[in-house]
Amino acid sequence: MAEESMRVLAESLHHEAAEKCFIAASVAFPVRHEPATLVREA
Repeated sequence: MAEESMRVLAESLHHEAAEKCFIAASVAFPVRHEPATLVREA
């Protein structure tokens, strides 16, 4: 789980990882990446 302040960073890192995914780039069909960021309650 992450702090609320880290949500934007987590989502941007996921986007970057999805763009660089070797497996997704090597197949002949679309691959969808859907992040789930959990935030710890205070």
